[in-house]
Amino acid sequence: MADTTVWTPVIAGGIGVLGAVLGALVTHLGTSRRDEQQGRRQRAEKLRDTRAALFLDLMEFLENLDNRLLVDLSQRDGFLDQMPDVQHPGRLSARVDLYADPDLRRAWARVVDAEYAIRSEWDDPTGENPHELIEDARTAVATVQGLLRERVATLA
Repeated sequence: MADTTVWTPVIAGGIGVLGAVLGALVTHLGTSRRDEQQGRRQRAEKLRDTRAALFLDLMEFLENLDNRLLVDLSQRDGFLDQMPDVQHPGRLSARVDLYADPDLRRAWARVVDAEYAIRSEWDDPTGENPHELIEDARTAVATVQGLLRERVATLA
């Protein structure tokens, strides 16, 4: 009988310590899993916000470019260089490469190439009016605008 009374508190104490350790371990695992899920959710929200800002900047740039493409081509007075408060296409291209899907990246590249072709023609004083280049650029702009509308609709 004496043996039973000595071991009972030792076993009970051991079970208590083991229970405390297991409880702390389960709590830690649950907390780390919750933190991981919260971190993923926060990263997804930040990516969505970053893409929304990119889409807005692209739409502003494209709207401005589309308006500039409607210029009277007989007046070569540097109108294409007038860019009020929109980001440079190089900066936008870097952000597109980082955050946009492949279809949008390809469509944006066509816009940038078309604008470059128009600028090259525009800077050549002997060159003819680049009507065909402008139509190509306006088509590329419309394509990107359509893709952006689709992407914005899926952000919500």
